[in-house]
Amino acid sequence: METLVSEPIEKAVTSIGNLRNVTSSSQDGVSTVVMEFELGTNLDAVAADARDKVSAIKSQLPKDIDEPTILKLDIASQPVMTIGLTGPLSPKEMRILADDVITDRLAKIAGVASVNVLGGEEREISVAVDKSRLDAYGIGIDSVVQTIKGANLNVPAVLSRKARGTIRSGQSAR
Repeated sequence: METLVSEPIEKAVTSIGNLRNVTSSSQDGVSTVVMEFELGTNLDAVAADARDKVSAIKSQLPKDIDEPTILKLDIASQPVMTIGLTGPLSPKEMRILADDVITDRLAKIAGVASVNVLGGEEREISVAVDKSRLDAYGIGIDSVVQTIKGANLNVPAVLSRKARGTIRSGQSAR
């Protein structure tokens, strides 16, 4: 991978303007070439240049490889904070706390672009299907799948205009 893919790509992109550093890593069947540019470089322009350079040498690369992909990664868009939770709650309860309380509160802070939750135990429901009973009722498995998908939609609730106008402090919506 290194000599057949990484090195030719590295050589092809070294002439791109404002290039600060080129590194590559090759693992079993995967080659990654990382280009670092000077601060203030127009990433759209250099990404286009990189696409052109790689396209120009595509005939030199092995025929059986996947199409090379050029991705822009702006370091400034990387997370500036990672928070870990620990406590007496179970992993499932901790995940619910993170999803339902902490994520919402962090997302409301000015300047926070996004909040992602990783880890914990996500709620999962297993459905065991008895094919002979489905056949007896004339129901196909596709129908069961579509019904579950339809029941699992997250649809936002919106108060109607009339309801919004009639709810006052101390009253409840009917």
